[in-house]
Amino acid sequence: FSSKATNLVTGDNNNEEDAFWFDIGAQSVSRISGAFGSPSAASRRPKLSKTGRYIVFESLANNLISGDVNDGRSDIFFYDTQTNTIEKVVGFLSSAPNGNSYRTSISEDGRYVLFDSDASNLVSGDTNGVSDVFLVDRTAQTISRVSVGGSGQQLAGASLDASMDENLKNIAFQTNSNASGTAQTHSQILLYDRQAGTSTLITQIQGNVGNGNSTAAKISDNGKVVAFDSLATNLIIAGRNGFKNIYAYDLVSSSISLVSSTEKGLNINDDSFGSSISGNGRYVSFVTQASNVSNDTENCIARPVLKDRLTGKVTHLYTKQGVDCGAGATTTAFASDGEVVVIASKTSSLVSGDNNNMEDIFLFSNPLRRENYRMNPWRTLVSRSRLP
Repeated sequence: FSSKATNLVTGDNNNEEDAFWFDIGAQSVSRISGAFGSPSAASRRPKLSKTGRYIVFESLANNLISGDVNDGRSDIFFYDTQTNTIEKVVGFLSSAPNGNSYRTSISEDGRYVLFDSDASNLVSGDTNGVSDVFLVDRTAQTISRVSVGGSGQQLAGASLDASMDENLKNIAFQTNSNASGTAQTHSQILLYDRQAGTSTLITQIQGNVGNGNSTAAKISDNGKVVAFDSLATNLIIAGRNGFKNIYAYDLVSSSISLVSSTEKGLNINDDSFGSSISGNGRYVSFVTQASNVSNDTENCIARPVLKDRLTGKVTHLYTKQGVDCGAGATTTAFASDGEVVVIASKTSSLVSGDNNNMEDIFLFSNPLRRENYRMNPWRTLVSRSRLP
């Protein structure tokens, strides 16, 4: 997670947002980017490998490694928690990126790093003048552009916010293009097949492209399901309610289903966002402003909700009696095994002693998976923090 808090670790005096990691077993917090001196600028959106050993993050700092000449631009860095070493992910290139790089993720073994970038000099032939999604092989020291069209061609619209499965077979990403490479009014979700080197459009039905913005694609570790947010009303035959909804695309059946609904499949009455998906694709977590998705808690502006795609069961994470969630949650994230859900929330009544009036990070056991549900979350931070 990243945070502007200055009291999570000793010696944090740079007055910048920093990247941290929390060891649940040891109940300890470490500042990732601070391991090599106080960072000169903000570090954000860290992502952890499945094993917990490797972390990648974006940073504007120019003093995390020696000889960093890319002043004023955001770069992607790789951190090994065991060896306490840090490196720039594209440090093997002959020239520094001429644009900012953001939103990164990492493979389980730390070999592959995925990110999006405005830079035009990371690969040859990048002439579209917009952000693209790139994949770095740290072992082979190679970089490739994965935000391409149905024939492997360059896309006209910007591409960003990619997600990869654990075998790196498929990569889902958001783009303002369709599979033919043509720019689109509304953002769409494309699925890149790494073996074929081509992408297919998944936000469509019977050849009709989604008529609203589709964003925040998350692919399950097993590569079978992609969850995403969308304002489109034409992605399923029945149509939808005009609010932002959460959908799931099944790669096996090539079909789209609605996730943000009641247990009976009824429409909900407000926006849903901030989705995440378990490794096997069964569970989807999201935040909703709807009042009719679950009856577990009242007086809640934004509810963190879990959906079991197999049974249709829906539950509210704030099941503790008497919880007044107030401003509610802002985003969610799943542990790969589906056992733990992480949320960012400004709610002050989830744990005792939460009086900082800031957004904090909380961990919950998955009540749909575990019979003995941990009613109280573990609050891991003491000041403003945010998930990637």
